[in-house]
Amino acid sequence: MSQGNIELRVGITVLLSFVVLIGGIIFMSQSMGGSSNLKLDVKFDEVGGLIVGDIVRVSGVKKGKVTDMELLDGAVLVKVEVERGVLLHEDASFAIESFGLMGEMGVGIQPGKVGKLDESKIHPGVYAAGLNQMMAQTAPLLESVQQIVDQLKVLIENEQISKPLEGAVANLNEISTEVDEILGQSRGDLQASLKSARNTSESLERVVTKREGEIDETITTLAATTKRLDGLITKLEGTTTDLQLILADVQAGKGTLGKITKDDELYNELMATINNTNTLIDDFRRNPKRYVSISLF
Repeated sequence: MSQGNIELRVGITVLLSFVVLIGGIIFMSQSMGGSSNLKLDVKFDEVGGLIVGDIVRVSGVKKGKVTDMELLDGAVLVKVEVERGVLLHEDASFAIESFGLMGEMGVGIQPGKVGKLDESKIHPGVYAAGLNQMMAQTAPLLESVQQIVDQLKVLIENEQISKPLEGAVANLNEISTEVDEILGQSRGDLQASLKSARNTSESLERVVTKREGEIDETITTLAATTKRLDGLITKLEGTTTDLQLILADVQAGKGTLGKITKDDELYNELMATINNTNTLIDDFRRNPKRYVSISLF
């Protein structure tokens, strides 16, 4: 084998070894670099102004970044990388937040306390509006308020409106002053009335307390009387019912009284008998000797 062939083989071997070494270094760096970060998928309904490269904060400390975003079933899937040394638990929470007054967007993570976070799952996240978003939402309201202020300013500067308005305010001040004076004058009477009402209430309470036994006895008596009245009313109702039945029989011609009221001949005979009896009694009173003879011997 010639010297040139040996040198060629040595050169090729060295070159291949160098290529293998470089490839191994690149592979190991990629492998180690990939395993140094915790990759998580978080699903948001909206992301606002979040972009790839924005920071990820864990309990307010920068610990990662946003690596990718894609649409998923009407939502947004955000891929983040977090330093593997960060310990996240199963109840960790994710939110898109605005950091600082400049409105820098990012993902905020609260690590939680229970269990261990499953890296393979898609975790739910929420969009928390920051100060800038809140200011943007209140901008229309502020604009409306400014318009109202401008209109009030125009009204105040208009003399045709401002003068009557000043008069109305002055009248209100006068009315308020008069009301204060009236209240001041009648305050004594009002206090006296309240004191009298309080004394009356206390006197009534003392009377009730003193006569409590008598009041209870009166109430008991009234209850018994009411009970007896209820019984009397029941008897009267029964008597009324009996009278109604008797009247019904009389009207129907039943019984002696019914026959008398319905039979004219019997009624006339009865009346004639009564009249004869009355005549006999009257004659007896006037002339007793005619009917009674008294002899002593």
